[in-house]
Amino acid sequence: MTSEASVAIQVGTYYKSIVVQGKQIARTLGMPTANIFAPIALNMHTPGVYAGRTVVGECFYDSCIFLAADGTLESHCIGHTDLELYGKEIMVTIIAKVRDMLDFSGWTLEQIREQLAKDLEGASALV
Repeated sequence: MTSEASVAIQVGTYYKSIVVQGKQIARTLGMPTANIFAPIALNMHTPGVYAGRTVVGECFYDSCIFLAADGTLESHCIGHTDLELYGKEIMVTIIAKVRDMLDFSGWTLEQIREQLAKDLEGASALV
């Protein structure tokens, strides 16, 4: 999934990299994400869901961010489901934790959608 060119670097409080295509699971649930590989983020944060901001060019977006245990950052730009970010450089900053990791094993798609809605609400309240 990663190459040397797609591994994020930390720039101040931001993680900066080129957006790569993930499995598109969140997209099928109505919450598309921009994925970057940022294992350095695990030095400061534990896996889970965070509120933050994503910068694309000169545009700033409030974001709901998932940090996976492998260092993948998945950033959903709140209120924007139509952004095409593959291959673009983004910067993601983590502001506050919304929740720890959950194991979705055995959850229905509807239960997962409900949890994602709670995550979005929690992130929105923090940015």
